[in-house]
Amino acid sequence: MSDRTSTESIGIGLDFGTSNSGAAFFDGKYIIPIPLEADNPQARVAQSTLFITNEHETVIGQAAIQAFYQDHSGRPKKIEKILVGSLTQVYSDGLEVTEDVFAQVDSLAGGRLFRSLKSELTSEHASTRVFGKHLQIHELIGSVLSQVRHKAEEHLQREVTAVTLGRPVVFSGDLSQPAQERAQRRLMNAADYAGFKEIRFELEPVAAALNYGFQSRQRQKVLIFDFGGGTLDLTVALVGGSRPEEIITSGGIALGGDVLDKILVQDLLLDHFGARSTFGEQESPFPRALSQALLHWETILKLHQPSVLGYLGLVRASSNQPSRIKAFESLIINHMGVQLFKAVEDAKIELSDQQLGIIRLVADNLDIWQPVVRGQFEATIGHVLEQIETRIGEVLSSAKLGPSQIDRVVRTGGSSAIPSVISLLQRLFGEEKVIATDLFGSVAAGLALRAYQQTDERTDLL
Repeated sequence: MSDRTSTESIGIGLDFGTSNSGAAFFDGKYIIPIPLEADNPQARVAQSTLFITNEHETVIGQAAIQAFYQDHSGRPKKIEKILVGSLTQVYSDGLEVTEDVFAQVDSLAGGRLFRSLKSELTSEHASTRVFGKHLQIHELIGSVLSQVRHKAEEHLQREVTAVTLGRPVVFSGDLSQPAQERAQRRLMNAADYAGFKEIRFELEPVAAALNYGFQSRQRQKVLIFDFGGGTLDLTVALVGGSRPEEIITSGGIALGGDVLDKILVQDLLLDHFGARSTFGEQESPFPRALSQALLHWETILKLHQPSVLGYLGLVRASSNQPSRIKAFESLIINHMGVQLFKAVEDAKIELSDQQLGIIRLVADNLDIWQPVVRGQFEATIGHVLEQIETRIGEVLSSAKLGPSQIDRVVRTGGSSAIPSVISLLQRLFGEEKVIATDLFGSVAAGLALRAYQQTDERTDLL
C-alpha cells in the first residue's frame, strides 16, 4: 500500500457498464481489483443488475439474479384461474359453439429486477414506481454504486469518498447533445446518491489506454477498441514509456452486445413462440407487437398480466400452432425473460471458442433446443460489422492516421471476443497488431490509475 494513513479516505475507479461493472484501487504501486461478487471473491466484475425486494432491500450482481429466481420460483405462488372471455366458433353447417377461456395468473407479486440501467440514462423520462415508491434512474443506479462503494470499503479497510467514474464516448439511446449531457448529469447524481463526495469522470476507452500504457515500457500509438454490452468506444492515444499518455482522438457509437443478443432472438427464437402462427376462422397472423415484446427481457416480464395471458389463451384456442402459443404463455408465467437472454448470451459465448452454440431453455410446456452455427451468426451480424468498420475509419480519419501507423489495437470489453470482430480488426490492421487486454477489468483498472492521479495531482504513474 502507499504511505497514506489507514484513517485517510481514498478514491477508487468505478466502471459502471451496461452488462457488467468493476471497481479497482491503485495504491501507487499495485492495482487492486475490488471483489464485487460475494460467492466469487476472485471475480473482477459483477453483473450490472439490481434486485429490489418488496421491503425495498437491494441486491446487486449475480446475487440479484439468484434472488430474482428464488423470489419467483422458490416463494409461495398463488396461481388463480381467471375467466378472461369466451370464444365462439361458427362451423360450415351453421353450428355455433361458445367456450369459456381461462388464464392462469400468479396473484402474488414478486420483487423487481433491473438490468441494463445504463442504457436508460439518456431517456427523457426515466423513472418507475417500485412497491409504492417513485424512483428516478439515478436512484436505481445509485443503489448499485452504493453497494460497490461499501464492498470497496470492506475490502480495502478504508473509507472511500472519491470516485473516478467511467463514461462512454457516446451514451446509448438518444444521441442528441441535451440527452448526452442529461446522461452524465444523472450518472453524477447517482454517484452522489451512493455517498461519494468527490466525483470525476474519464472516458472508458481513455481509461483502458491508461491501463495499457501503465503496463508497457515502450512508447506506442494504440487504438483502444472497447466493445461492451451497450456501446463501442474507440480511442487513439500515445501511451507507455516514461511520459504521460497523449489522447489523440476518441469516438464511439451506441452499439454493443445487447444489440447482437436481440438479433439472435429476432432471427432464431420468435418462431418458437408462434411468431408465424395464425388463429381464428380468418387465419389472422399472430400479433407482431407480442412477438416484438420478446426482444427485450424487461418487456417479457411486463407481459405478466391477466389481459395479456387471457388474450394468448383466446389465440391458442384457435391457433394452428397451439403448442407454441403455450410456450409463449409458459415464458410469461414462469418469468423466463432473464433466462431467455442468458441462454442467448451463453450460446454467443460458446461461439467464441466453437463452431456451434446451443440456445437451451426448459420450463413447463416450454422446451427449446436451438443450434447456432458460427457462420450463421456472423451472417446475421454482417451489417453490425459494417458499422464497426465505418466507425473505425472515421476515428482514424479524425486522428489523421492510417491503419499502418497504429502500433497496437487493444481489445477490451466482452463483445470484443467475437471471432468475426477479431477477424475484422486483423484484416484492417494486421494480425500481429491486434492484442487482448483484460476484457472485463481493464477499464476499471485504468480508472483507478486516473483516480490516483487526480487525488494526488500527479501527472505520472510510478
